[in-house]
Amino acid sequence: MRAGRALLGLSQEELASAAGVSRQVIVRIEKCEPNILVESIDKVRAALETGGVAFIDGTSEHGPGVAMVRHSPSKAK
Repeated sequence: MRAGRALLGLSQEELASAAGVSRQVIVRIEKCEPNILVESIDKVRAALETGGVAFIDGTSEHGPGVAMVRHSPSKAK
């Protein structure tokens, strides 16, 4: 989540506002603290995805990660 926030250039406060959660929730998620509501994590993930962040699943070759979604250029008609 921290890497996704960094990709968008957002502060913890800005991400919290976009996700509709408190800044403390962002801090707890970024510190990997236990007992965070799944609903809060889902809200933060959705806010990052809305901003263009894609979450990449880990494989046996590499761990999970994030990247910015590439938008293909629109074709002229």
